[in-house]
Amino acid sequence: MTRPAIRVPFWRCRVFQWHDFVSRSTADGGRFQICARCGLDRPPAARGLMTTPPWPGGA
Repeated sequence: MTRPAIRVPFWRCRVFQWHDFVSRSTADGGRFQICARCGLDRPPAARGLMTTPPWPGGA
């Protein structure tokens, strides 16, 4: 019996978190980005603070 191969992410993606994101489309026309080497989906751009903090000491 053969076991399915486990895909190990590309070393640069795994060690340094440097991904090569490319644009792809879904069957219904939606767009998304995925790493060409390891297959990781790009997370949404709106993570963390949604607005800039106020400038210190400024009016």
